[in-house]
Amino acid sequence: MRQLRQRGIVTAFVSSLILFGATPSVASFDFRWEDSATERIVTQGVDVVIVRPISLVRAAAGMVLAIPALLFAAPGGRESIDEVLQVFVIEPVDYVFRRRLGEF
Repeated sequence: MRQLRQRGIVTAFVSSLILFGATPSVASFDFRWEDSATERIVTQGVDVVIVRPISLVRAAAGMVLAIPALLFAAPGGRESIDEVLQVFVIEPVDYVFRRRLGEF
């Protein structure tokens, strides 16, 4: 049992030396993130899976909150109503449905 334990420790030590020795060759790999296909795929994936669903909830909440906001803005005239609609409805809906995929 003791030999098996020592062998495991030696194996782990030798493996770590090999990995640390291989690090400079891996670090010298030239990878460009900007304007790469990988960046495009990752940003579009994050947009579809995380950002768009949250933005859809935000748009729905904006539509609900626009009703009481319109009641308070109505005495201010047409400009106030347009501003409330812009902030609570139009901008969130544009962000969800009209924005290009992967643009934040």
